[in-house]
Amino acid sequence: MRRHAIGIVAALTLVAACSDDSTDTASTAAATTAAAATVPVVTDPQTTDAPATTEAVLPVLPIGQPLTAGSSYRLAKSVIGRAMQFTNPTDGTFGVSGPGGFFVSADQAGLEPLVGVFDLMESRAFIDSLIDLGATTSTPPRPGALSDADAAALTAATETPPADYLAYFAALPGVETGEVTTTEFAGHPATAMTWSFGAFDGGHPCFGSTRGNCVVTLWFAVGAVASYWTGDAGTTYVIDIDGRTVVVEVRDRPGAQQTADSVVIGD
Repeated sequence: MRRHAIGIVAALTLVAACSDDSTDTASTAAATTAAAATVPVVTDPQTTDAPATTEAVLPVLPIGQPLTAGSSYRLAKSVIGRAMQFTNPTDGTFGVSGPGGFFVSADQAGLEPLVGVFDLMESRAFIDSLIDLGATTSTPPRPGALSDADAAALTAATETPPADYLAYFAALPGVETGEVTTTEFAGHPATAMTWSFGAFDGGHPCFGSTRGNCVVTLWFAVGAVASYWTGDAGTTYVIDIDGRTVVVEVRDRPGAQQTADSVVIGD
């Protein structure tokens, strides 16, 4: 592995109040109230989104409720443009999904993320990855919680996402990365990179976490901010699906790989 003075970040932190996925409203650390020029949020009812690979219609992913081990859930096409499903391997995890993103965390607050699958172009990248979000917004970024002023501040603090996501990772503070390899995810050709997040200078505490200062990378329409702390580790996959750049981030946490392995992407 090679060490970068400025390195790579991965794995998503859910920092959102959760909402009902049956109408595909968003949820985690970003504002759904931002102007359409930023990351628009749309409603996408999940009435016909079961993947073609399933015979029975699975339940939609419940938002704000603990998931049960062995249960399978479906996700709307608005996440990445195709229907998806996954099977939750452990009791007590939590999920959130909406236009452009789907995330599972080991805790309801989202500070222990397991897996994230998102459409890169449905996000916005923070210009300064060590930004003080507490000074940028008066409330944590979450759906419906931001004032117009806070939404405008987040819009001003972000820009269009990077074209080369893995190279973008390699330019973030304090991460040791593996080589970029060719592999597959859910039957699709993919590039992948392992990473472990080390110490870095600067930054600010994120969202009241006791883990110390964090790096923030992307702001999602589902109400999520991707946030990383020293000690975080995982693998990032980048795949092309129907011309969309789909990113999958899998944490080095119990249950994360099993969750990722269970993901099915419909036709």
